[in-house]
Amino acid sequence: MAKKAYGGVSDVAQNGIKIYGGVDNVAQTIVRGYCGVEGVAQQFWGNSVQHGLKPAFNWVPGGTHALDTCPPIMGVMGALNLGRKILKPYLIINNALQYYGAFKTAVINKFLSVQGNANVVYTIMHGYTSNGQNYLYFYFLYEHFDNLNRTISSITTSGQFGNTYATISESLYIQNGFRVSLNLSTGEITIDGLSGFSYNWIGVRIDRSTYTTLQIRLTNLGMTMYSVDMIYDWYWNFASDNPLVDEVDGFTGNEYGTVHVSDGIQIENNNSRIMLPAFIWGTGRTIEINIGAFDRQGTQYSDYTYYSAGDFVSLENTSASQYSTHLDAGIRFDGWQTNDPDKPYPTSQGIKLSGRTGTVHEQYLGVNGLLNKKFQIKLPESGGWTAGSFQFIYADSGDDSLWQKPANSYFRIGNSGAPSSQTIYKYTVKSVAVY
Repeated sequence: MAKKAYGGVSDVAQNGIKIYGGVDNVAQTIVRGYCGVEGVAQQFWGNSVQHGLKPAFNWVPGGTHALDTCPPIMGVMGALNLGRKILKPYLIINNALQYYGAFKTAVINKFLSVQGNANVVYTIMHGYTSNGQNYLYFYFLYEHFDNLNRTISSITTSGQFGNTYATISESLYIQNGFRVSLNLSTGEITIDGLSGFSYNWIGVRIDRSTYTTLQIRLTNLGMTMYSVDMIYDWYWNFASDNPLVDEVDGFTGNEYGTVHVSDGIQIENNNSRIMLPAFIWGTGRTIEINIGAFDRQGTQYSDYTYYSAGDFVSLENTSASQYSTHLDAGIRFDGWQTNDPDKPYPTSQGIKLSGRTGTVHEQYLGVNGLLNKKFQIKLPESGGWTAGSFQFIYADSGDDSLWQKPANSYFRIGNSGAPSSQTIYKYTVKSVAVY
């Protein structure tokens, strides 16, 4: 008797137990409740389709292109969606996430009422404090240009935040604009006029130029909108053809001293590290690190092996004193030696949380450590953070800036970059998911 029923779906045999249906010529799982909505597969419950922006063509220095590639309303939507994800910790800390839907609607309605024949949009989003009140600001400029042929002069990818933008040969001066502000305490939305502005780049720029949050700037020029059905805000698959490129928004990570293996990126020595955008560390998020191989390494003495304490993950701070640990937060594995009867295997300990260690509960990792495990770091809405099944528990940091504006920090897996930092294990990172 056949235990599994198969049927043809888009010319591919699928297990009938999962029940697939064709949506826009793509096989979708009916169990998850998909239907075609305006050419995009949507779920009946809990729409998980994310709309983002990416380069419409291969940006190459010296190339001349017609940049009118993305309708302005798509640029608006892309900015609002990206802004919410990156600034979510700021909204959560201020108990204002509930207001974002109305804020988003106000921005879209205002633009639709004034857009005219605009084909260029330039947006800025960030938090701000005025007279003791916290606000979310969305600056919006729009204009029509008859000629949008521009030459790309250079391309820049941020080493800290992973965003990419291109400088263009001729600046664009935009005269029309408005500002939408959201009072995070009351939910009140205010719309004001805005004067003109000139800029000479395309793409996405993220920087730490405001006092309260990161600043996100975005243009529609040279971009195109896409839809991706993801359960994650960001996802790096280190076994893919482009291992350091996030599969949701295209943010780029970096690596140093690592080795690419078949199922991921290998951390193998005291200089190895993977560096991901600092904004993934924020209140209300979960960072899930998928580990493959996990082997101990140490120094062999006559009758025992000595293992130094070593970093696992950290939020490294470049502005710290050279005599400090350079760490805002992180997890470190204890050292041990094989002839120590009280510690036959490595234990785990927290390092530092913005100068506040909190309460740490140590448990033995066991001989297999994190072999083939998914290690989760949770940054709950109540503040502080917990990590993995080993119960690292911290109280609130007492410093909101750590959660909403990683001004000088870099999220690292492996070597933290702090003085005398070690890597106690040789291990493979298969993927990192943020949600």
